[in-house]
Amino acid sequence: MRRPNGTSEVVFSPEEVGAHIVHIDFNNKPIAGMLFVNHDPKNRSPFTVRVVDPSKVVVNDLDMDRDGSFLLRLGQQNVFDVDATAAGPGKLRAEVRNSESALLGEGPAVDDLGYGKYRVAFTPKHPGRYSIYLYWNELPVESAFPVRARSSEERTTTTTTTREIRETRETAAPIAHVRDKSSSSIDDDVSRVMVRGDGLHRAQLKEPNEFIVDGSDASRGN
Repeated sequence: MRRPNGTSEVVFSPEEVGAHIVHIDFNNKPIAGMLFVNHDPKNRSPFTVRVVDPSKVVVNDLDMDRDGSFLLRLGQQNVFDVDATAAGPGKLRAEVRNSESALLGEGPAVDDLGYGKYRVAFTPKHPGRYSIYLYWNELPVESAFPVRARSSEERTTTTTTTREIRETRETAAPIAHVRDKSSSSIDDDVSRVMVRGDGLHRAQLKEPNEFIVDGSDASRGN
């Protein structure tokens, strides 16, 4: 969609998880050169977008106690396994907040077991209630968001969880600059095109994902 300010908004809704290749042309000329995404100079045009489905992330075999909490052994490591084999290419991240919703600096450790399997371990240092949040490729895992937990002086081997949904916090991707040192006017125009947006490197299955192509500093083109 072309905007009056010279930028174009690109929206796509992928139907399958996995790596998708995005080609961008300006005046029928591919945008080439270095693309900086997350300050990684290895990203180049064409762009690889990793499409994921966080709803396919599964927390394995958590038993629930009477109040629906994962019972933690105080001062000891407590673990549960996560299966993300069907969720597409990504990485699991976990964080823990206390009963006042304060983020704990010493949060859970996530061990990559390979082939989409993970093990999450958390050692509570103080008794109380906790919430464990899981993210797949920085998108919230809705099927276990959060895992409610509590720790007391009592020792127990029972594990549990409850489920609820919280809105994800989107982090905009840094502006991606494309540069070309060719002396031709077309190449000069291409070098002025900028691409930005979270959809350049990450997308969610069957959801609108977008990025912006900014050619406002280039000559009129398509």
